[in-house]
Amino acid sequence: MTRRFSGTTMITLAAVFSGYQLVLAGVAVTNPVGPTSAAMVLYAILTLLVLWPSRKPRMPLWLATVCVVGSVVISTLAREDLPSGGGGIVAVWYVPAVGILLAVTSARRRQSFAWAGICALIAQTGFFEGLGALVALGVFGPVAWVATSHCLTRWLAGATRDAALFAQAEREALQWRAAQEAHIGERLIRLGSTSRMSLSMLRGIVESGGQLDRDQRTECRHLEAAIRDEIRGRALLNDRVRFEVMAARRRGLRVMLLDDGGIDSLPPRESERVLNALAAAIGSTASAGALVDGTGGCTEGGRIVARTVNDARPVAVTVLALSCTQAFGEVCVFNDELPPGEEREEVVDLWLEIPRVALALTPQR
Repeated sequence: MTRRFSGTTMITLAAVFSGYQLVLAGVAVTNPVGPTSAAMVLYAILTLLVLWPSRKPRMPLWLATVCVVGSVVISTLAREDLPSGGGGIVAVWYVPAVGILLAVTSARRRQSFAWAGICALIAQTGFFEGLGALVALGVFGPVAWVATSHCLTRWLAGATRDAALFAQAEREALQWRAAQEAHIGERLIRLGSTSRMSLSMLRGIVESGGQLDRDQRTECRHLEAAIRDEIRGRALLNDRVRFEVMAARRRGLRVMLLDDGGIDSLPPRESERVLNALAAAIGSTASAGALVDGTGGCTEGGRIVARTVNDARPVAVTVLALSCTQAFGEVCVFNDELPPGEEREEVVDLWLEIPRVALALTPQR
């Protein structure tokens, strides 16, 4: 509102001063169809063009050229009707009129054209009236107006640029502060969640003096994996998924939840549907090809990997269940864990793509 009011005020003031020069010209008219009348009409047209509201603050190149040429034509036409002896301030109305026209040209960021028009006015006056007439006709007034307009325009442009830089710096500072507060909040949430999950286990470790049996050690590993899920699989977790993941680990499966940010934009309802489908897929994987025998077989089953997909694809989450390839001692290993020189082929027990929209799931076993 303030910017619009300021622009309207400036246009109004320029229009008032321009109209005043036309009034002076009307007083000076001696011949209704003479050169002065033609100069008045041309000046009125140019004033209307330069003061017409525009979305772009910079004057078009063609209009700036027309203003310079028009100022020369106005000076030439008005001088032809000058009475002998100068005729006073009324007769030389064209000098301040041209000055106002060129000052507006300078204010609309065409300073070089405005100064070209001033030079043309000085050259015309000096050539036809003599250098001494520059002061008598008030030519230095338009020079001062264009110089003032030029300085103010440069100063306002610099102030606008600085204001934009300060506004950008303020936005960046606010974004940085919001990011820091988000990091701190996220850290506090993770610390609180970790404390709630591990507090009872830590108390048991303290009470037993660190002497844990096999089941307790296994439960500690499950708890560590659950804490890791809270960090790496944030958007892939709800209460049902947590329950099924822990149940799968206790069945001997290794579960990895990897959130790459692909489902952050899903609506809450769709997100809940995807997570419930993920929980059902994990719960339906009984052993994923676990190798267990009575002579030292592996104590762990296969592994399940759930990963979010880029939001540009129609698939939200992929679920992969693999069987372990070989038992060594009491550990079930995979291809990436085999000793050097050993190669085994992993068996895919489940491949499931959970879509972003509610469609029929097509697991492949």
